[in-house]
Amino acid sequence: METIDYLEYITDIRVGELLVTYVDKEGTWSGYDLELMNYVNSKVEIPVIANEGCGSVKHIKEVLFKSETQAAALGSMVVYQKKIWVF
Repeated sequence: METIDYLEYITDIRVGELLVTYVDKEGTWSGYDLELMNYVNSKVEIPVIANEGCGSVKHIKEVLFKSETQAAALGSMVVYQKKIWVF
């Protein structure tokens, strides 16, 4: 199923929120894909949660303030404490 078709489908069945993960960035600590988040947000009218590659507080700020994303999920950034957080 193409992405746009899936987004239309979940809108039609009245999903309450959408957790978006770009698998290629998952666990990389390289930041969220802002282009993907902006695309998804432009196609749906439900809350979108970014879930991919967060490695710093800066990344959280970027996804929340440079896209229409309503929330940011954190994974390895808060589980593994080996890297220094960049504010």
